[in-house]
Amino acid sequence: MQSEAKTVAVYLKEVPEERRKVMTALTTLCKKTLVGFDEGMEYGMPYYKKGGLTVGVASQKNYISVYGLRKQAAELGAKLEGAKEGKGCINFTKPELIDLKVLEKLLVAKRNAE
Repeated sequence: MQSEAKTVAVYLKEVPEERRKVMTALTTLCKKTLVGFDEGMEYGMPYYKKGGLTVGVASQKNYISVYGLRKQAAELGAKLEGAKEGKGCINFTKPELIDLKVLEKLLVAKRNAE
């Protein structure tokens, strides 16, 4: 979903109902874990950045995508059941397949990559 929303809160209101809960949980997890990162909207999705480190989350037509964590997933050997690697992202076909505990570990690794 390429959004014209100017804030994450407005973006989340636009997300389809069946994905809103997990997208809200993802953005909350990013805010909690990525301490010192700025939250905003870029490329039509919620984005978190600090210096050269970035993470984005998006509700796409067929996926929920998490950008910027592929390197951390490979380094940690993270088990992401039901996920597929896309160009620069990790795609989840079903919201219920997203393991927030695993993603939290990846976010911590990203935060500590400075």
